[in-house]
Amino acid sequence: RGRRAAILATRRRVFQGDESGEKSSSDVDVAVADLRKAFTREEALISLVRLFESEDCVEKFLKIGGALHRLAGIFTGHTPQHQILAAKCVTNIASTSYAEKLIKPLGSYLVAFLSSPYVVLKDYSAWAIGNMAGDSTKCREALLHLGAIPSLIQALTSNNMAVVYSNLFALRNLTYFQEEEIMKCVWSCDIADALKDLLPTLNRDVEVLCEGLWLIGYLIHNKESVQALQQRQILNQVIMLLHAKCKEEADCSTVEILTALCRILGNSIGYLPELVSMPTFTIEDCLHQLVQQVTVQHLNKEADWVLNNLQCAKEIFKTIKSDLET
Repeated sequence: RGRRAAILATRRRVFQGDESGEKSSSDVDVAVADLRKAFTREEALISLVRLFESEDCVEKFLKIGGALHRLAGIFTGHTPQHQILAAKCVTNIASTSYAEKLIKPLGSYLVAFLSSPYVVLKDYSAWAIGNMAGDSTKCREALLHLGAIPSLIQALTSNNMAVVYSNLFALRNLTYFQEEEIMKCVWSCDIADALKDLLPTLNRDVEVLCEGLWLIGYLIHNKESVQALQQRQILNQVIMLLHAKCKEEADCSTVEILTALCRILGNSIGYLPELVSMPTFTIEDCLHQLVQQVTVQHLNKEADWVLNNLQCAKEIFKTIKSDLET
C-alpha cells in the first residue's frame, strides 16, 4: 500500500520587516509609481516584498496596467541587489493564487537565474519556482518546458545550504504529483546520482535533510525508481539514518525526519517486496521501537504502516521463493 499525503508546506513566503504591519492597497499604488524612478526603485521593491505578503495587495498590483511588466524589467537590468529584491517579490506573488500569471513574463528569467553567480539570487529564484510548482499543473508543465528541472538538479551541488534547500523545495513540489513527463525528466537528469552524493552532507541542517528525504519519497513511483535508489545505495543511507534517529530524543525535527524515513521505506517495500530479503534491510526492530516508545500519533501510524507492508512483503517473498523451489 502506497502513501503520498503532503506533510510539508507547498508554498512559502518571504517576510520583510514587520510581519504584523498593515498592508494597504494604496501603498501598492505608491510603490508602483516609485518603481518607475531610478532613485526610488530599491525602496519601492523593498516595500513590495512586504506588501506581497498580502494576497489583496498582489491582486491590486496585478490590476495596475504595466506593473508586472515593470517588475519583469528589473530582471533585465544590471543591478543584482534590485534583481534579488524583484525575485523576493516574485516569490511572494507565486505563493498566492496568482502564480500562473507569472509564467509568461517571468518564468524564463527565474530559470536562467538558477545559474546566476549571485548566490542569493539563485536561492530566491529557486524558491519562486518552488512556489509556482506547488500551484498548478499549468505552472509545472511550463517550468518543465522552460528547462527548470536540469538546472534545479545541477544546483544541488552548491556549497550553500540555503540554495540546496530552495532547490530541494522546488523539486519536491514538482515531483509531489508524480506527473509522468516530469518524473521522466527528473530521472533522466540523474537525480539519484545527485542525491547519493548530497544526502551525507545534509545532516548539518535538519530542515534541509527533511526536505531532501521528502523529495526521495516522492521520487518513488514504480519498481524501477526503487531499484535506482537501491543501486545508488540511497536506501542503505536511509536505513542508517533510521537507526541513528531512533536513538535520538523525539523532538519535533526528529519526528519529521522519522516520518519521512518511514514514508520512503514503506513505499519502497510496496513497490519492491524483495527488498526484505536483503541482509542490509534491517528496519523491523527500529519500527517496533517507534511504535512502542514514541507518543506522536502520526509517526506511530507511519511506523505501523511500514511494519504491515514489511509483513505483507515477507509473505509475498516467501510465496515467490516457494514457487521457484517447486
